[in-house]
Amino acid sequence: MKAYFTLLLMMVINIVFSQNPNLFSHNWKLEQIDTDNETFTPNYPQDQNGNDINVDFINFNNLNGFYEFSFGAFNSILAEDLTFSSTNTFTISFITLTFGNASEASLFMADNFLYSDQQNDVINNPFTYTFTTLNNTIYLDITNGEGSVATFYDNLLSQEEFLRQNVKIYPNPVVNNLFFESNQTNIQELLIYDLSGRIVLKQDSLENNQLNVSNLRQGIYIVTIKTSNGSVNKKIIKQ
Repeated sequence: MKAYFTLLLMMVINIVFSQNPNLFSHNWKLEQIDTDNETFTPNYPQDQNGNDINVDFINFNNLNGFYEFSFGAFNSILAEDLTFSSTNTFTISFITLTFGNASEASLFMADNFLYSDQQNDVINNPFTYTFTTLNNTIYLDITNGEGSVATFYDNLLSQEEFLRQNVKIYPNPVVNNLFFESNQTNIQELLIYDLSGRIVLKQDSLENNQLNVSNLRQGIYIVTIKTSNGSVNKKIIKQ
């Protein structure tokens, strides 16, 4: 019986810690897709300032323990119910395609990378992934079950910079309800401190992404937002 519970605990630990947080911490821009037959490199149009537009990103999301990723400039591909293992590997249960505004990259991704037989809905599982860092750029390589490789990249941000950019609160100053907006990270706990360092409000979960602070006295407070990717502090003014 003891061995059974030990095995069960190890399985739970593997499930909890097998998802690399780097996957969820970046907007991964497609660089290229390499197959046995060809290499696809996206050719993005540019605006009048020379900046790429309609860029194809892959974004991994953690929806309260349910994992998915979207791909394409118009989110043309949604891969749902991802199952991770402890060896940087995941499988996809099903894929939803919305090709009305699909980019060339989305079409290539579906036809030549995600599916081994799209007509019969056979997904090219399993998918493995690795990270490489070069200067201030982090690269993500995803390899499908046939050995084809899709390469993505993003500029590196410190954890603090990432959280400051992806976790927002408003309005500020606030009177009654403080709203929280988090991109690519889950808020796990909120702590509000007064300027003496005393905790005046603690919240483990948010309802409708808002927190009622109407009972706080007028003044300046520090909000500590604990997320799945670390913690960040923000100053608010209560009116």
